[in-house]
Amino acid sequence: MVLDVARSGSVVTINADATNTSGTTYNENFVINIGESTANIRAFLTTEKGHLVIDNTKTNIATGITNVEAVKTSSKAYNLAGQQVGDGFKGIKIANGKKFVVK
Repeated sequence: MVLDVARSGSVVTINADATNTSGTTYNENFVINIGESTANIRAFLTTEKGHLVIDNTKTNIATGITNVEAVKTSSKAYNLAGQQVGDGFKGIKIANGKKFVVK
């Protein structure tokens, strides 16, 4: 899934493209006028058995988030001792070559 958030003054445009495992792509678009051109934009994002990659290189605003991508991780994860751990594991785990803190 790729989620692009763009802002022009008080107008926020959100575009989401999601591709399922059979290769079908779905697109959703949402445009809202938030009233104030300086108001903060807040969002809560979650994914199941994956992680989010935040890429703000597409903007000239240092604090702007313009692209959030949900990346499916493999079902295998390991603790720092190299032991395979399950979904209920709390602590630092390694999956797909990246470290994650699970609280």
